[in-house]
Amino acid sequence: MIRIMARIGACALMLACCCSSVLANGKGFDFVDMRFTTPFDNRDRVSQELGSVNTIVQDKLGFIWIGGENGLARYDGRTLVHYKSDPNNSKTLPSNYIFQMVVDAKNILWLATEGGLVNFDVRTNSFTRVSHVGSSQIAVDSVSALELAADDSLYVGTARGLYIIDADRQSMSFFLPQPPIPIEPNIEQIRDIFIDRDKNIWLATAGMGVAVFNSQSESFQYFLHNPDKPDSLAHNSVRSIHQDRKGRVWLGTYGGGIDRLDPGSTNFIHYPYRPEVPGSIGGNVIWDIKQDSSGTIWFAVDQSGLARFDENTEQFIHYRHRSYDTTSLVSDQLRVIYEDQNQDLWFGASPSGISFFSRRTHVFRHYTTKPSDPTSLSHNTILRIIEAENGTLWIGTEGGLNALDPQTGISRRYLANPADPHALRANAILALEEDIDGQIWVGTWAGGLHRLDPKTGKFARYFPDKNNPKAINSDFIWDITRDSKNNIWIGTETGGLNLYDRSTDSFIHYYHDPKKQNGIAGNFISSLMADSKDNLWIGGYTGVNVFNPTTQIFTHLPYETGLADSTNSKNTKAFFEDSKGQIWIGTQHRGVNIFDPKSKTFRYLDVRDGLPSQNVSGILEDDNHNIWLITGNGLVKIDSLTQAVTIFGRESDLAGSNYNREALLKDRHGRLYFGSSEGITSFHPAELRDDSGKFPVRLVSFRIFNKEVEIGNNSPLVLPIVISDQITLPHTDTMFSFGFAALDYRNSKTMHYSYKLEGFDREWIDTGRQATATYTNLEPGRYTFRVRASNDDENWQEAEPLIMHIQTPPWKTWWAYTIYAALIFAALYYRHNHIVLRARAEAYRTRAITDPLTGIYNRFGLGQIAEGVFANNETKKGIGIALFDIDHFKSINDQCGHDSGDRVLVNVARIAKDVIRHSDNFGRWGGEEFVLICTIRDSTEGVGLVEKIRIAIGEYPFGLETIPKVTVSAGFAMVSPSDSFESALKRADIALYEAKRAGRNRVILASEN
Repeated sequence: MIRIMARIGACALMLACCCSSVLANGKGFDFVDMRFTTPFDNRDRVSQELGSVNTIVQDKLGFIWIGGENGLARYDGRTLVHYKSDPNNSKTLPSNYIFQMVVDAKNILWLATEGGLVNFDVRTNSFTRVSHVGSSQIAVDSVSALELAADDSLYVGTARGLYIIDADRQSMSFFLPQPPIPIEPNIEQIRDIFIDRDKNIWLATAGMGVAVFNSQSESFQYFLHNPDKPDSLAHNSVRSIHQDRKGRVWLGTYGGGIDRLDPGSTNFIHYPYRPEVPGSIGGNVIWDIKQDSSGTIWFAVDQSGLARFDENTEQFIHYRHRSYDTTSLVSDQLRVIYEDQNQDLWFGASPSGISFFSRRTHVFRHYTTKPSDPTSLSHNTILRIIEAENGTLWIGTEGGLNALDPQTGISRRYLANPADPHALRANAILALEEDIDGQIWVGTWAGGLHRLDPKTGKFARYFPDKNNPKAINSDFIWDITRDSKNNIWIGTETGGLNLYDRSTDSFIHYYHDPKKQNGIAGNFISSLMADSKDNLWIGGYTGVNVFNPTTQIFTHLPYETGLADSTNSKNTKAFFEDSKGQIWIGTQHRGVNIFDPKSKTFRYLDVRDGLPSQNVSGILEDDNHNIWLITGNGLVKIDSLTQAVTIFGRESDLAGSNYNREALLKDRHGRLYFGSSEGITSFHPAELRDDSGKFPVRLVSFRIFNKEVEIGNNSPLVLPIVISDQITLPHTDTMFSFGFAALDYRNSKTMHYSYKLEGFDREWIDTGRQATATYTNLEPGRYTFRVRASNDDENWQEAEPLIMHIQTPPWKTWWAYTIYAALIFAALYYRHNHIVLRARAEAYRTRAITDPLTGIYNRFGLGQIAEGVFANNETKKGIGIALFDIDHFKSINDQCGHDSGDRVLVNVARIAKDVIRHSDNFGRWGGEEFVLICTIRDSTEGVGLVEKIRIAIGEYPFGLETIPKVTVSAGFAMVSPSDSFESALKRADIALYEAKRAGRNRVILASEN
C-alpha cells in the first residue's frame, strides 16, 4: 500500500541543502548556479509604492521589514503591510524616506529617516520620533545611519555628527568628526556605521572620507583621499563599510570602487572598476557590502548588480539581471544586502523590488538555453538525455542536439543544416543511444536516423529509400536502445521496429501484420527497453509487446481483463527494470503499471495513490533504490522503504514541471537529471534533506465583519494580534476571522495550514494553502484558537494559542439567571433553549453553512457572510462578487457519470481555494454554480483574481477520458454603495450568461449599477 506524504499540486517535501552543517563548519558555499526568486510579486502595489529598497531587517518575531524611498513594509511570507507617513497622525512615520533600520534586544525597530530618528514598538503598533534622550537633543532633522553595539547601545549617524544612546535609552552623547580638510555643504552626512571587533566605530561619510572613533579615548582617526599617495583612500565619498572574519575592513566608495584595509596596515588596497580587466568589480559606486555566514563577501554595485569576491583569484564574480531569465536578479541597481535568520539572502533593488536567494538552491543545477550564450543548451524543451562512456551528456531537444560537459555546463550544439550532407536533417531529437564504438545514434522527428562520430562531428544519415528495401523505413524515430549483445533497435512512428545490421549497414524490419498471431501489434512504437533477460519491451498505442529475439516471437500482454494479469492502458510512454527485476511501465493516461515477472501480475499507481498526473513519461531508480517518476505535473519519488509518495513541483526549484518525454538519467556518480519543457534540473538525491525545521507561525490579522481590527480604547485588541494572547468579544460580534502566516520564507508558497477552535471544533480543520479561519454565531464562553503550519504534512509548527472570551449577552448573565431561578418554568424554558441553541450552533457549523460534497460554504453560508459584508456602506467598500458556472457540466454527468461530476465539483472547489486569498470567501451556490465574495481595490484586480481561478481550473488534469478539459465561465460585479447582495449577484449572473453566449471559458465584467 502506498502511503501518501504529499498533496496533488503541492510540493510536500521541500528540498534543502546541508546549509547548517556547511556553514557551521565554516566551509565555503557553492554559488555557481545561483538562482533568485521574488518572495512577493514585485508588481504588487505595496512593493511598487515602496520604491527603491534601502534597508531590510528581520525582527525577533520572524517578520521581514523593508524600508524604502516611500515608507515601510512588513512581510510575513504572504502579505506586505504598508506603513506610511500621515501628517495628521503623530503615531505614524514622520517621513517616508528610510535610510537604515536595526532591531534592538527588546524587539524595538529603529529607523533612520529623513524626518529623524524613529522607533516602532510592536506592542503599540505605533511610531515614535525620538528627538530627546534624557536631557540631550538630536539637533538635526535627518538621520542617515544606525548601528547597534553588542551591549545594545545605539549609534546614530547624521549630517552633523555621531550620537550614541546608551542601552537603557536614558542618556545620549554627541561626537563631531572634524577631519583636516575644508568642510563643504553636504559632505558631513554619515552614510554607514560599522563597529569592528576592537569596538572601534567606523563612520562612512558623504565627502569627508572615513572617521574611526575610539570610544575609550573619545578621539577620531581619519582616512582621506590623497592624490599624491596611491595607497590612500580611493575616494572621500564612502557608502558602506564592513569588516570580514579575517579582520580586513572593506569600504564601498561612491566613485572609486572598493578599498580594503588589512589588519595593522594604513595602506589601502584598491579594487576599481576597469572595463578592460576581466573580473574587476563592475562599477565604481558601491551601495552595500556584507559577509554572510558562509564567509562569502558580497557587494551591491550600482548599475552592475551583485558581485562576489573570489578569495583565490582576488577577482569578482558577477550576477546580473537578465530580462529573459526569471531566476536572475530583479534589477542591476541593488541597494542593500541582508542575511536572515535562516541564512538566506535578500537583495533590495531600485527602482523597486527584492530578489531572494535560498541556500537550498545550491543542491540543484539548471541547464537551460540562454539567448546570449552559445555554449548553453540550444533549446529548453528537452526530449532525451543519455550519458556517454566518456562522461559527456548527450541531450536531445526540440531545437537540436547538445553535447554537455556536466562539470562546466558548457554545451556544444549540433544543428540541422540542409546545405551540409554531414549535418542533422532535423532539429527535433526524440531518441539517443551510444553504440559500443562510442558513436551516438540520433533519432529525429521527420528527419530520419543519424549516427554521429563525436571525433569528427559528422553525421551519417539514414532515411527511407523506396529503391532500397533494407533502408530505415521511417523518418520519424521515437526510440533507440542497445541490448546486451550490442544490437541497435529502433522504434518508429510509421515503420514498426527496425534492427540495425552492422555487417551490411542496413536494417531488418518488423512490421505489423494482422494475419500474424505472434507478430508485432502495431507500427507506431514510442518506447523500447531491453531487459536483463534479453527480452525487448515494446510500447506504443496498441499495448505492450515483449519480443524474444531468439524465438522471434512477440508476446502481447493482456489489456484490461479486469484481473491483475493485465496492463490498464494501451498508450505506453516508458519502460524501466528496477533492481528487483520488476518492470515499470509509464502510460499516457493511467499512471504507472508495475509488473512482477515472478507472479506475472500487475499493480497500478495513479492520481488516486498520490501521483500529480496520470501521464508518466519516464522512470528511474537511484542509488538508494528509490523510484523516480517524471509526469506531466512534476517529479515523484517513491521511497524504497516506506513506499511513501513525495511530489516535487515547480515550487521545489525545478526548471519546469511539465515532463512529457522520456528525458531522464542517473549518471555514473548517482546524480539525477530530469528534462522538462523549460530545461534540465539536476541534483544528487543524497543532498536532499527534509526541510521541515522549526519556524514561527503567527496570527497576522483579525477581522470583525470583514473589517480589520486595530488596537484602541474601544477595540477588543489590547495588543496587536501578532502578540496578543487573549481577546474578549461582545456577543454582538457574530462574525470574525483570523489571518495567519508561517514565517518560513523558503517554503511560503507551499505551506499548508490547519486550525482548531477548542471548545467548538472537535478536529483540526485543514485549509490547504488558504491562511484564514472564519467563525460565526458562537455561543458565549471561553475558547482557545490554535493554528499550525507544515511544509510536508507531517512536521507541524504551531502558533502560540489565543484565548477567546465571547461575552454573555445581558439576558444570559449571572444576575439574569438569579431572576430566572425564581421562576421555575422560565428556568426550565431557558435550559431547553440553551440546549437547542447549542445543537443549532453545532448543526450550523456542520450542515447549515457547509456544502457536504465540496467542504466549502453552501448557499446559506454564503448568505451569512453576505449579511455581514452588506451590513452597511462601510463594509461594502472594496467588495466584489463573482458567479461561476462549470461549462457543459451536463455532458460530464451524461458521458462520465455522476460520480465523475461530483469529483469535478470537489476539484473545482479545491482549486479555487488554493488560488484565492485568506480574505476571500468561496462557496457553492447550487448545482455547478459557485460564488466568490472578495475584497479588492477595483474591478481590474477582481477580474484578475477570477481569471486566475478560471485558468487554474482549465489547466488542471481532471482525468476524464472522454472530456479532455473542464472549463468555467464567470461574471464579476463590483459592489456599489446602493447594491444589496441580491442585486450585485444578479449583475454577476447577467455577466455570466454573457460569457456563456460569447463562447464560454471566459470572465465578463458586469456593467455598473
